[in-house]
Amino acid sequence: MEMMLISVCLAIFLAFLFLKPLFTKTTTTKLNLPPSPWRRSETSTSSASTRTALSIPLAFAMGHSCSFTLPAFSPYGEYWRQMKSICVMNLLTNKTIRSFEDIRAEEINVLMGKLEKASSSYSPVNLSKLFINLSNDFITRVVLGKKYSTEGGEYISQNVVRKFMELVGTFPLGDFIPKLAWVEKIPGLDKKVEEVYKEFLLSCFFLEDMLFGAATTTFALLEWTMTELMRHPECMKKLKDEIHFVSTHNLYVTEQEAEKMSYLNLVIKEALRLHPGVPIAPRQLSEDVKVHGYDIAAGTQVLINIWAIQRDVSAWGQDAEELRPGRHLDTVVDFQGQNLKFIPFGSGRRQCPGSGYVVALVEVTLANLV
Repeated sequence: MEMMLISVCLAIFLAFLFLKPLFTKTTTTKLNLPPSPWRRSETSTSSASTRTALSIPLAFAMGHSCSFTLPAFSPYGEYWRQMKSICVMNLLTNKTIRSFEDIRAEEINVLMGKLEKASSSYSPVNLSKLFINLSNDFITRVVLGKKYSTEGGEYISQNVVRKFMELVGTFPLGDFIPKLAWVEKIPGLDKKVEEVYKEFLLSCFFLEDMLFGAATTTFALLEWTMTELMRHPECMKKLKDEIHFVSTHNLYVTEQEAEKMSYLNLVIKEALRLHPGVPIAPRQLSEDVKVHGYDIAAGTQVLINIWAIQRDVSAWGQDAEELRPGRHLDTVVDFQGQNLKFIPFGSGRRQCPGSGYVVALVEVTLANLV
């Protein structure tokens, strides 16, 4: 049955491509369209150039009457500027991030307690699960004032995250060919999006833009960094030596001590370079632009391949695929997206404003784990 539906959809799609030129009016203006994606690490370093880069209209962001009201999905305009200003000025300043130091310390102590208990009983540990719980508990305590896992949120959160990522990984045909949006109804994609959307609301994720982004980025970075350190024992040893040198009197590493660990910062940068939280950033142009002589029309879907940019041999050398934290010693690169060869949190107006929360939690957590 599924093969029959696929065959019918493919036949309709091919017929559409064949018949469309016969029923569309020809235009006298010929555009110089790009033949295919090509290797360009950057097209502009101007902050003004990011005004035309708007978030892709994902179906997930279009639920009910709240279409595109989340800052990450809303188009550039007065509403988006006001929402970002509120978030940045009131929620995401360095002073605010530091004010939650006690919450970070408490949640890390809980994590370390679980690891010590498992170690004393020689029990295996699922670090991925612990990282997810740590991220969710910290973010929900900051935003909602209570630990979500204590309310049964551990099961709900992990399942919602998994379902959300499955939907993000699907190919939204209607986003690229609007006239064929009806095809998505055949496999039930619209229904699945609706179900996950409702589950987010019922799970008290009314601030899902901040909750989901911060939690998923944090546990993914922790997971990948620990994986890379285990694959490269020489880097693990060097990091351990630095931690023992800086932290000599406390049971657990404090944030003040973690901030003094330069090699720890290099390890996190390198992990973000190899494994950005969002490997491909979808955008949509709001006006016609010309890039390297090619005409790109307004409304065009643009996919920024952050994963490829940060592994580009011309920018990072022949060992771009390898973990080498020392490479960042010779470059002035930070997490703010000013250098377009290193944009793990994006760049310009649309970059992730909550990167400070992620880095602050990951730094002190890794220092204690290692």
